[in-house]
Amino acid sequence: MHNNNIYQQGSPPMNIDMQDFSHRLLFKTCASIAIFTFFISGCMSAQETGKEDREQKNINGKSDSGIRVFHVAQKNPKATDSGPGDQLTPFMTISAAAAKAGPGDTVIVHSGTYREKVSPAKGGAKDKPVVYMSAEDGDVIIKGSDIWKPEWISYKNIPGVYEGKLDKSIFQERNPYETGISIAGSDRNKKVRPAETANLPRTIGQIFINSAKAAQVETLEDVGKHPNSWLVSPSGESIIVHFPGKNKKPEDYSVEISVRNRIFSPFRRGLGYITIRGFIFEHCANQGPFPQGGAVSVRSGHNWVIEDNTIRHAATIGLDCGSETWDCTNLPETHPEDKHVIIGGSHSIRNNVISDNGLCGIAGWNHGGTVIFGNIIERNNNMNFYTAYDASWEEWGGIKLHASNALVEGNLIRDNEGHGIWIDNGYENARITRNLVVNNRMAGIFLELGAGPVLIDNNIVAFTRPLGFVDRAGGDFYNGFGIYAHDASDLIVAHNMLLSNSGTGVFMRTITDRSYGGKHVETSNERIVNNVFYDNGRGAIGLPYPSQYAKGNISDNNLILARDPGELFVINEFKECPPGKEVVSALETKLKEAGIPHESRPNLSNWPAHPFLDMIQWRLLMKQDGQSIEFTKDLTILLRPRIPNISIKINDAFLAARSLEIDLVDIDYNGDAIPADHRLPGPFQNLKSGKNTITLWPVIGGCQTAERKFKTSMIANYEKYLHKPNDILKPENSSVEESFSFAGMNSRPAGLWTAARQPGVNPDFTGTYLKNDNAPGAEISAQASGGGQRSPSSVVFFNAPSDGWYQMEISGKLSKRISESAGFVVVTIYMLDAEGEKYRYLGEFKLNSANGYGGFPPEFKWDGEMALKQGWRIAVRMQIVSPGSAPAGSGNLLIDKFNARRLNVTPQANSIIE
Repeated sequence: MHNNNIYQQGSPPMNIDMQDFSHRLLFKTCASIAIFTFFISGCMSAQETGKEDREQKNINGKSDSGIRVFHVAQKNPKATDSGPGDQLTPFMTISAAAAKAGPGDTVIVHSGTYREKVSPAKGGAKDKPVVYMSAEDGDVIIKGSDIWKPEWISYKNIPGVYEGKLDKSIFQERNPYETGISIAGSDRNKKVRPAETANLPRTIGQIFINSAKAAQVETLEDVGKHPNSWLVSPSGESIIVHFPGKNKKPEDYSVEISVRNRIFSPFRRGLGYITIRGFIFEHCANQGPFPQGGAVSVRSGHNWVIEDNTIRHAATIGLDCGSETWDCTNLPETHPEDKHVIIGGSHSIRNNVISDNGLCGIAGWNHGGTVIFGNIIERNNNMNFYTAYDASWEEWGGIKLHASNALVEGNLIRDNEGHGIWIDNGYENARITRNLVVNNRMAGIFLELGAGPVLIDNNIVAFTRPLGFVDRAGGDFYNGFGIYAHDASDLIVAHNMLLSNSGTGVFMRTITDRSYGGKHVETSNERIVNNVFYDNGRGAIGLPYPSQYAKGNISDNNLILARDPGELFVINEFKECPPGKEVVSALETKLKEAGIPHESRPNLSNWPAHPFLDMIQWRLLMKQDGQSIEFTKDLTILLRPRIPNISIKINDAFLAARSLEIDLVDIDYNGDAIPADHRLPGPFQNLKSGKNTITLWPVIGGCQTAERKFKTSMIANYEKYLHKPNDILKPENSSVEESFSFAGMNSRPAGLWTAARQPGVNPDFTGTYLKNDNAPGAEISAQASGGGQRSPSSVVFFNAPSDGWYQMEISGKLSKRISESAGFVVVTIYMLDAEGEKYRYLGEFKLNSANGYGGFPPEFKWDGEMALKQGWRIAVRMQIVSPGSAPAGSGNLLIDKFNARRLNVTPQANSIIE
């Protein structure tokens, strides 16, 4: 009896179309970035007038003699900062070039180690960025450290321990070896030397021995015990170093000490259109926030491109990409005219390695439109800052953003001693998608203080560690959550995999009386759907009991395997964790009403200290997860984080699982289309029964490729996204009112099927035609236009003759294919409105002839159901994709079936189309 009651009270099947919050959801996608190639045919000698020589610069095949190319090559015997900076007489320092470079100019830096702080004097302009790039003739390393060769004196005759006196004249800025670390503190210049305490506070200085970072310890006893350690002497006059190895003298080592508080950072704030490409930045003695100041700093700038760099070993922040601070009175080294709030953003941060920084990898306060794609972000907060000890504010992690609608996509975020991705105090319209987030501390993904929407989809979050010891009652505030939120509403958590985290897979709660947007913070309107939870230490999902601060939440269509079937879910309550008496009483009543036997009930006297529920109890008390599936066996997931790949062994029950439709989520972790008719839970759609092994890094596709640009263009700009008309409902047990057969197009009104050529990859059509004869279909063709890109398109449309609910059936096959070994054919199916301004991606197929590239099949079939307004179109598009350098030839596609059936539908009164 109680089983029937349970399912009646569970959540019914549903579609989530995000009507309550989609109209606010604007995703910032990848801006098109021009790629410059330079052909240097010769150099002119410097003129006596002192004007800089101008080398011809080639932009997309067009030369512009008014744009300059500067060279920096410290190893060149003719290098001088007083010369023209051309190939024959390059600059010695990057700073000399940075003082001259302006809009459209390029600074090419040749191999070497440059010990300087680069401060660009000017920004660029739209379509004319200032480009700083490595010449790719060896590593270009820009360091905030100098070689240190003091007179070494043995310290207390301890083997391997030596003392060197500091020459303070080497510090052009503040002395980092007498300055304490400040994280959100008021005294950013606090002197911690001289000191008379036994425990000596850490400073913002760093020591590197043979290029390896040495550990800064806090007592003289520790430096004597531990090789490869150091501290600043109590007087502050010297540094005591315990060198590694035996029977060696300090002179046998290369010792570097960090002396500069920035490595690449403009003096003037707010500069735009600067590109930094291909450098190694390391060894920065920078202070903690606020203001935020990374080793590489955009200084409240806008439209920067930061790509293919390594940023490592900063004392605090590796890269800052925001607007620095709201309190501009304490901005260091700032022009008086710039001491006011300047809001920056719209940066592209891609394909960098950002690692081993003292506090966090990427930080950004208050910036919009930034894209963080394809980076490796690892081992940050390696100085283990925590509020209980040496920080007055929590700012640690791999990525820490404030007030940002960033797109964070396709990153590998691992081994950080803090949250992997953290957006705080405003995250409306942000998206976190297709990231591999592994072995971070506290929480893999953390959203704090805000009201969305924010979309968290198709991520893999695994092996998150707790802040400290966590007992079974949850004795640690950050107990190793996969995805965590507090004081945060309007989160959409969909198609993620939460795997073997030490805490709860997804945990949300309200913990304070703060306000956001003029309202008390809540944990409301959350959507936890279509996820896979596997072996998380403290259950799959934790939500607050419904209250005025927790309402409208939905959790459903998840697939769950837990360590203990009795601990699938966990309850919390506003400011109360464990829950209070009201929740205990409600659970007791629900269990009695459902007829649950006493032996199957939890011990309610002890339950608040151990507030776990099994599936039956959760459905009774919370009325959630009515369509979710609990697995107890026949599901095995093995993540190998160092390869990295994942093996997933599933059965047909997994493949039979259904997921809800989520607006704007059209591709999975691998970039494969999410089928319109059968969506699997979790981040992978193309699974088969049995064992599946999937490579996880780097992610397939991405913002910088044509294929990914197309897909994000279909989902990212919400104003262009075609939503379902809510005045046409899916009919039940309805008959077919009218059929439209492609084979009989001659007997149908003209214009029911049409076609067009599409010169680009987005809906922008030229001409309308379709062969209209007795052939059983239509043949279209495409020709590859070049290597590494997609071809122009051929498109066939079905044009809806009237409002209605339509069933579509489409199939086709390749009838001709040339140069099939160099690429493949892509067939895309999507829906457009009557004006062609809004569109919705429905599906995609990769085709090729036998023995062609990729081993793809030569034919496709697709069927689906949807509501169409009169004049809306279903489109079938053909393109040739050339993944390599060679064009992938041409091909013909015969669309042999493009049939439609309109069902009987009664329109709903007083409705609108979103």
